[in-house]
Amino acid sequence: MSLFVCLATCGFAQITDETVSELKKTADVGDVVAQKYLGDLYYGGGTFGNEVVEKDLDAAIYWYGRAAELDDAASQFILGFIYRDIDKEKAMYWMKKYADQGYDTGQAMVGYWYLGNDGFAKDDLQAVAWLKKAADQGNKQAAADLSMCYATGRGVPKDLSMSNLYKEKSEEKDVEISDLLAAVQWSDFEPNVANNEYPLNLEINSKSKVQNVTVMLNGVAIKNGVRETRSMGYDLNVKCGVTLAEGANTIEVIVRNAAGIMQESKTIVYGTSAGRLASIEWLEFEPTASKTDYKMKIGIKSESKIEDVSITHNGEKDRGIRTVESDSYDMVVEKTIALVPGLNRIKASVLNAYGIATAEKTVNIEIDTDTTAYNDKRIAMIVGNSNYSDGAMNLSNPKNDAEDVAAKLKSLGFDVILKIDATLQEMDRELTNFGLKAKGYDVALFYYAGHGIQSKGVNYLLPTDIENLAEDNIKYKCVDMDRILGIMEDSKCKLNIVILDACRNDPISRSWHRSVESHGLSLMNAPEGTIISFSTAPGHTALDGTGRNSPYTTAFLNALDYPKLDVLHFLKMVGQEVINSTQNVQRPWMSSSFTGDFYFNNKQ
Repeated sequence: MSLFVCLATCGFAQITDETVSELKKTADVGDVVAQKYLGDLYYGGGTFGNEVVEKDLDAAIYWYGRAAELDDAASQFILGFIYRDIDKEKAMYWMKKYADQGYDTGQAMVGYWYLGNDGFAKDDLQAVAWLKKAADQGNKQAAADLSMCYATGRGVPKDLSMSNLYKEKSEEKDVEISDLLAAVQWSDFEPNVANNEYPLNLEINSKSKVQNVTVMLNGVAIKNGVRETRSMGYDLNVKCGVTLAEGANTIEVIVRNAAGIMQESKTIVYGTSAGRLASIEWLEFEPTASKTDYKMKIGIKSESKIEDVSITHNGEKDRGIRTVESDSYDMVVEKTIALVPGLNRIKASVLNAYGIATAEKTVNIEIDTDTTAYNDKRIAMIVGNSNYSDGAMNLSNPKNDAEDVAAKLKSLGFDVILKIDATLQEMDRELTNFGLKAKGYDVALFYYAGHGIQSKGVNYLLPTDIENLAEDNIKYKCVDMDRILGIMEDSKCKLNIVILDACRNDPISRSWHRSVESHGLSLMNAPEGTIISFSTAPGHTALDGTGRNSPYTTAFLNALDYPKLDVLHFLKMVGQEVINSTQNVQRPWMSSSFTGDFYFNNKQ
C-alpha cells in the first residue's frame, strides 16, 4: 500500500513526527494496515519531517507479527524471509501460514525449502506435496522443481511422463499474464478546457502487477494528490487534479509492469486557445506487437483547418501519411511504420490555426530471437584417458566413459571424433581437426574423462604421455582449457557444450607450490553461447566410480534416454542424480551463457 493511501486510511493529511505516535495508537487497537506499515517503516527505515526513523529489526518483527497474527498475508511472507537466516523453524511456520492462504509463491517457497535449500532440513515428501500445490496454480519454478523430482525419483516414484508434463508447465509462455505493457484509457478526456483546475481520470489496464504509476504535467512529476483505486484483476483507476498553465499543457503517464515501461502523453489547452486545438485519439492501438512493421491509426477532430499532420517514432519523422475522411472524425490517419525490437515511442502531432496538439504512445516489439539448435547439425569430440605413462595415475573408467558416451551421442545424431588414451601430440592434432570441422556445424560438444589439474587459476587436461610434470612446465605438457574454448568459439556454432568429467584424483599437485594445493579445477566463465559442465564443484575432486562408468557419466548416459529435455534442465537432472548417488559427496557445477533451446534426445 502506498504511503498516501496508508496515511489517508489512518486519517492524516501529512507526515509528521506525531504521525508515528498516532500510527502506533491505531496499530495497538488492531488496525492491520497500520501494523504492516509500521513493520515496513522499521524494516527499511523512513523519513518523517527532518528526522530519520532508524532501522530496527526487532520492532519490525514485532509489528509484522501483530499483522501476521491477524492473517495479513504480506506480513506473513516478509516474516518468512526475515526468519530464514535467523530461525528456520519460525521461517517455515510463517511461510506456511502465507502458503495456506492459497498463494502459490509461498507454496513454491515451502517446497523449495523442503528440498533442502537455504539450509533447511530436507523432506522430499513434503517438498513434492507443496510443489504440487504451487505448480497446479501455474507456478513455473515449482513445476520445474517437480519435473526434476519425477525425473530423479525424489519424493515420488520415477516417472518420465510426469517429469515431461511438469517440464512443459514450467516452460509455458503466459502472454496474458506478464508479456504485455500496460494500456491507459483517458476517461472523459477534454483536450480544450476553460478552467485551469483539471480532474484527470485514468483507467490503467494491465495483465500483470502494476509496479509504479507516475503522472507528469509539463515535465514535472505530480507529487501529491494522486489517488489509486484498485479495481478488477491488475487494473487500476488513477485520479488526480492538475493545475494547468495558460496555453498548451502536456500530461504524461508512465506505468511500469512486468513487461516494462509504458509512456504516453496528451495535450490539454487552457485559456484563449481553448476549444480550438485539434484532439487526437488512437484507434485500434496495440501496446505490444510481434512484428516490426507496425500499423497505427489515429482519429483527429478539429474546429479549424488541419494544416499539418506528422508522425515520429523514436525521434525520426515519417513520410507518406495516408489520410481518410471519416463520419465520426474530421480525419483518420493510417500509417505503417518500421519499429525496432524493444520499446518504441510514437508521437503524433497535428497543427491547425491555433497551434500544435500532440499525443504519444509506447509500443513494445517482442521478436522471438531464440537461438533454437535442437534440429541442427551436431559434432562431438570425446576423449577418455585411462592409461598414463606413470602407472600410478591410471584410472579404470575414463576409457569406458568415452566409448559409451560416443556410442550414445552417435545414436542421437552427433558426428563423433573419439580418442582413447591420447598423447599431447594426438590431442593437439585432433583438437585442430575438431575446430576446422565444427565450422560447418550448429552444435559442438567437447567431452573429456580423465585427469585434470589447475595451476594459478588456469585449468589443464592431462595427456597420457605426461612425464616430469612441474608447475613451471605445465603449459607446455598439458592441454590448456582456454585453448579448447577458443577453438570452439571460433567455430561460430550456435551452441558450444563442454563436459569435464575430470579431477578423478590429484596425484601430482600435492607436492607443488601452494598456488595449486587446492584439488580439482578452477571455475571458468562460459563465453557467449557456451555451456560448461563440471562433474564436480570447483576445487573438489570427482569419483572414478566402482562400476563401468564414473558417477557423472552414469548420470549423463541415463539422462540421454529422456526425450525432449532442454539442455539446462538436462544438466540439472544429471547433477541431481550425481548428488543422490554419491550421498552429496560429489556436486556437479555449471557455467552457462546460452539462452536458446537444445535437446540431446529429440526423439518423440
